[in-house]
Amino acid sequence: MAAVSTARRFSAREKLEGLFFDDDEWAILERTAIEADLEAVGFRHHAKSTQKRQDAHLTLYVNYVKRSRRMPFETPQEQVLPLAFPPDVDLLISQFRQ
Repeated sequence: MAAVSTARRFSAREKLEGLFFDDDEWAILERTAIEADLEAVGFRHHAKSTQKRQDAHLTLYVNYVKRSRRMPFETPQEQVLPLAFPPDVDLLISQFRQ
């Protein structure tokens, strides 16, 4: 017969509530987290095969936007992306309805 553990398992919430930091430690921890978050901007965490598929879809979409706007094919992607992904969601949806 296997031994059964009678020790109580703590939830993640209970473990986190048991952590105490003074203000300086908390500020350092928060600054470190923010810096790590900023360094991760643009990091592509998917597999290479997924990234290639995403890149192919982006290229197709950018070419679609160029054609629908009657832009020269040589137009750089940097000029097309603001048109392809406008900050106004309603504008983006209206582009697809045209």
